[in-house]
Amino acid sequence: LISIYGSLHHRIRKLGRWSSDDSADWSGSALHFFVRTTSDFNATIFIDLKDCLNCNYFIEYSINCKSISAINVVNSMHSIELIVPNKLRGSVYQILITKKTEPSTGTIMVGDIRLKDAEITSGRRTDTCNETHQKRMIFIGDSISVGNGVDGKNPCKFSPDTENVLHAYSAISAMHASADYHVIAWSGRGVVRNYGESDSTSKALTVPELYNRTLATSGDPSLYWDPSSYQAQAILINLGTNDYSTEPHPTDEAFSTGLSTFVGVIQSDYPQAKIGLLCPFSLTDPQCGNIQSVAAERRVEYFRLSPDLVQSYGCVMHPDYTAQQSLAKAIEPFVAKLFHLTDDKIDIRY
Repeated sequence: LISIYGSLHHRIRKLGRWSSDDSADWSGSALHFFVRTTSDFNATIFIDLKDCLNCNYFIEYSINCKSISAINVVNSMHSIELIVPNKLRGSVYQILITKKTEPSTGTIMVGDIRLKDAEITSGRRTDTCNETHQKRMIFIGDSISVGNGVDGKNPCKFSPDTENVLHAYSAISAMHASADYHVIAWSGRGVVRNYGESDSTSKALTVPELYNRTLATSGDPSLYWDPSSYQAQAILINLGTNDYSTEPHPTDEAFSTGLSTFVGVIQSDYPQAKIGLLCPFSLTDPQCGNIQSVAAERRVEYFRLSPDLVQSYGCVMHPDYTAQQSLAKAIEPFVAKLFHLTDDKIDIRY
């Protein structure tokens, strides 16, 4: 077995937010690398994991951008074994390992990665599809942005196996734009009020408080995320659903002030980025008006997601994959605008 950590660590590309000890919990955090087989037989990748308390998360294992399997990681697992089907020595395969589920399902903590009948390589396939993109995006949101319930069929309750950020509008939009992306989102969280709170505002752990954490589940000041390490050009904020989900609702002033302050922080962290505020499909005209007013005040872009875009549901009445694709398609021209693309470069006939 060959360990590819240590001296070969630089050949592993980390996508999303990772701590210095190789831990990640935000949806869409991923490891990307290439292997070359050293025999005519199947190769094996062993991912050694550190202890994880209360873990119940899923990772997606892909070879050459084709999904091979989804793997459920729970407390008792200390290693993941991934097979690379192979018949020819010297074949090069592109490996992508993505955390599909949100922070509350657990933290992936990599101890080592070892290879059998293969070696890591810096070489590229001619059909590579997960290259480093020049364009970079950040999606800030809630359960819609992480794909909560997207792989289920209504009616059903939430479970980690039906959550899949790769089937959420966020990851789909980034793929369409050929952009790297971060998803900073957590189900049930809002701008000033989280889902089900007894008060009109929440005391702690709203999205603005979680936003600059390297690990969403850790408030350790040493794990503050340095925005300069990933300067996005386009940032989409899709919040408000949980603020207005149950009563008592925040006042218009409390919500608008909270959102405006948050946008100001993001503008300071990413001074070159174009920012877009989305009004969620579930909100009413007055609530969307608050978001639109903040967009005007902060001189950022605004786009309303129509309720008509969501016609089919997964678990807990969240958009299913078809509906998430509709959301991604609807904002495609808006994303193009943020990247300063011209309309004739994309198909906007829908």
